[in-house]
Amino acid sequence: MGFKSNCLVIVFFFVITSAALADTTDGINYFLDTSGGVPSFTQRLSWQEDEFSIEYEVRIQNHTGGFYRDYIQRVTTENYIMVSLPPGKYRYCVIPNGLLGLRGQASEWKEFDIIPAYLPVVDRFIPSAFHLDKRFERELYIGGSNLLNESVIYLQNDETIFYPVKIDILHNTRARLTFDDRILIPGIYNIYVKNPGGLETVIDGFIIDYSKPLDIFVKSMWIPYIPLYGELWNIIGYDIFWSGFGFSLEAINSRRADYNSGVELKVSFFLLNSITGFSLLSEGFFDTAANAGNGVLLGEIDINFSFQKIFSHEFALTFRMGIGIIPVMDFGEVEINNNIITQFNTGFTSLILLYDLFHFEAGVDFSLQLYNGSTSGVLKPRLGIVWKF
Repeated sequence: MGFKSNCLVIVFFFVITSAALADTTDGINYFLDTSGGVPSFTQRLSWQEDEFSIEYEVRIQNHTGGFYRDYIQRVTTENYIMVSLPPGKYRYCVIPNGLLGLRGQASEWKEFDIIPAYLPVVDRFIPSAFHLDKRFERELYIGGSNLLNESVIYLQNDETIFYPVKIDILHNTRARLTFDDRILIPGIYNIYVKNPGGLETVIDGFIIDYSKPLDIFVKSMWIPYIPLYGELWNIIGYDIFWSGFGFSLEAINSRRADYNSGVELKVSFFLLNSITGFSLLSEGFFDTAANAGNGVLLGEIDINFSFQKIFSHEFALTFRMGIGIIPVMDFGEVEINNNIITQFNTGFTSLILLYDLFHFEAGVDFSLQLYNGSTSGVLKPRLGIVWKF
């Protein structure tokens, strides 16, 4: 972590009301000089030139002990003077001098104040980085001195500037900066603090990035099995089977994009017989339970490509397509004997944050299955608990 700043000093600038000769316009500016290592302010008082004047007498008084007393008196042929005044309350007037030493009428006394300007110092910050794939508040704490409610604080690199949406100053020695997570971009940033009067400091080395290249999702799912059409539907003969369970491991790119891609490996098991099924065409549960010995046990192994759209830390949609195989083990009298069924998958799920790293997933998959030269369609809703890490 690098650091660069001028040494801790207090310097001064002024806020001043306008002062004028008759029918003239005045100007007040100040200049910050850091060439000597210690910042210093020079004030410039200027006024509009008078064509009949060859010089001007400027009187500056400061307010001490309840009275104004002479502090500076200068004569100049220019229409301005340069001064460097300590903090305090002042007033001044300008007297024009014409040809042959003729003194003009003095302007009215104009009051102004010089207030202190403080050089900010930042010597530490935490955390050292924002990880965009982590679900944390985007709060950056900086510590040092002369951190003011009027300070302008921001992150900047060669391409981007980020201003906090909220700044909380604590005892002028610490500041809590809250940033909008939605606009942050990876990079290495400097932290700038600029105080009134133009004094500023910078500390470098703050990082916005990702902690890992992939988000890993471990899932446990309940998966009902709903044959829709085809030869397998004719063999199995029921509309909905409830006894399906699955486990999956999914890896998806963690970087922010319109869609993040990844891959899912899913293993599922389904017990398809009359006692685990429900059909609108059946006469009743006990009638179908009488044939409970007839059925099959399906085991599916699927590899799906994933495309995830993240809407917030709390919600995302994932679309999938892929291919799988089904080793079939015979059960009872069902005429499917140790065949391998190939299937093509498509579907989508929603991912909803429950707590911390745990999410709830709900969605549906459709599989086009190839068996004995014919096709069958199966709908498989999924409800699951997801651990993201």
